[in-house]
Amino acid sequence: MNEHPGAYVESMVERLHGGPPTERRSGSAWAALPSRSRPRLVVGPGSALSAARSVSRQTQGRRARTRVFRALATAAVVSGLPARLSACAVPVRADDDRSSPLGAVLDLLGVPRAQVTMSVGPPRANRKPVLQLSDEGGQPLAYVKVGHDDLTRSLVRHEAHSLARVAEAAIPTLRCPDVLGLVEREGLAMLVLAPLPFPGRALPSRRAQEALVRCVADVASISGPRRSSWSTGPWAQRLRASLADSGPTGGRLLEQLATLTDLHPDLITSTWHGDLNPGNVLLHQGGAVVWDWERFEDGPPLGADLLHHHLSRSLFVRGQDPAASARSSLETAPDLLAPLLPAADGQEAVAVARIYLVALAARYLEDRRDNPTSPVARVEDWLLPALERAPTTPHTTHRRRRP
Repeated sequence: MNEHPGAYVESMVERLHGGPPTERRSGSAWAALPSRSRPRLVVGPGSALSAARSVSRQTQGRRARTRVFRALATAAVVSGLPARLSACAVPVRADDDRSSPLGAVLDLLGVPRAQVTMSVGPPRANRKPVLQLSDEGGQPLAYVKVGHDDLTRSLVRHEAHSLARVAEAAIPTLRCPDVLGLVEREGLAMLVLAPLPFPGRALPSRRAQEALVRCVADVASISGPRRSSWSTGPWAQRLRASLADSGPTGGRLLEQLATLTDLHPDLITSTWHGDLNPGNVLLHQGGAVVWDWERFEDGPPLGADLLHHHLSRSLFVRGQDPAASARSSLETAPDLLAPLLPAADGQEAVAVARIYLVALAARYLEDRRDNPTSPVARVEDWLLPALERAPTTPHTTHRRRRP
């Protein structure tokens, strides 16, 4: 994953079009914004109106930096200038090549053409381009997750399977995108998802926590929570295998896991979303809309999703200190998990939190192999100390909030 950002973007555009450009034609280039060397969004050729609306929709966010980028990017695509600048232009093959992977997606949707925008995330092991396909008026037709190597192809296929399980469960208060198809062409696995309109305004914070607990319980109900020997299941076996492949830090985390297995051999386990961060869930009056199901699986202790949302909000929304956030996850676990584990004591809640933090550390260690500069990937600086220095049981009995 040390590939130069510009080379990554050019490679993805080439593969979507079935190979390198055969000719440079006026209007046939995609535009990398703000530039090929620092790509955040890549915009395919199309009408100015459709491109502007697509860019605006794919750069949602209330942070000042995001608002500035949205305004500048929208103005840029309306002008058409970036596609003509060498610093931004990404040439493509003939736009009407229906034999290409992108052409196969258009055939699935039954449309002759579409405005395409591609979001580009930071380098990491599971980075996948996400395409937004819109009509000439800028209305979204579909979103496409693109798996391009062994890991990302497996994640895309797993998400397709996960979404099928969620749809089959038919939980009225839990909504996820509908799968329009899984297109596999020329080494790409492309999960085509229907747009999922927001059902209404997000809930105010005073009601959001109750809705979040209901959402976590809904996800857990897909397989049905049950008390079991959690450490002997496939989920824990995969976790140990990942840690065993993560050097000395992984070895120290394995010691933590062994201690928890001895102290708490039985816990309530269930299915979990796996990445229920604030950006992947919209809580509303009637339930929750949830995206990005590629980490959905059976086996972790009930409550891990709630802990992940709490920690993600602390780290990435509030920008709090990682070490303090990790300690807070352990200290607040009895109160935070009380609505989900009303019959459990504080010790069990802390055990769930510790197991979750070990699993999160394993995930960050996997990412660090490909993105060593990520600060949260240095789990020995913040996550591991929180686990090693904190007691395995709470010092005091926490007063439980009523479910």
